[in-house]
Amino acid sequence: MLRIILRWAPTVGVSTFIALCLFVWGYALAENQNPLATHFDAVGRANGWQPLLHYALFITLSALVTQTLVVGLCFSLRWMPPNLLNVPRAAYWRLPENYPVACDLLLRSSWLFVAVQNLWWLMLHKTIVLANASAPPSLPPSHLGGSTALLLGGICLWCWIIVRVFSSVPLAPTENHSLKSPS
Repeated sequence: MLRIILRWAPTVGVSTFIALCLFVWGYALAENQNPLATHFDAVGRANGWQPLLHYALFITLSALVTQTLVVGLCFSLRWMPPNLLNVPRAAYWRLPENYPVACDLLLRSSWLFVAVQNLWWLMLHKTIVLANASAPPSLPPSHLGGSTALLLGGICLWCWIIVRVFSSVPLAPTENHSLKSPS
């Protein structure tokens, strides 16, 4: 089941990024509200403003840069020495015939992180849009709880998937030891 999830992870990661771009840029091009309150103090009062197109560019580029960093680091593992691989059952995965498979699994799992992060960016965008709907713009700190919980829960799920996938290695065949005494 987990390997099926990992097989579709790049598609899900790219799809959520496209959804993020559509929502952010769709809002930026449809709204007339300029400038947009994008920063709020501890009690939720707006204290930072950006032009709408700068906000859309900031959200899109921030998501793209952080995701490229994670996927790029996982992709570059294949050119690093195997002793740098730190996963469950590392001795098995560091073997020359298994190391490319481990690198591919890490790369595919990084796309799950991309998907989780894109969902977080979408929720953050929705929160900022809702905060700007009120006059004057305000963002109660409790409204960020849902997006933060999603991000932390998604990262924990991502780590759990990595641990499960790398822990489930085929066991070496064992000899058949019988309890018969030698005659």
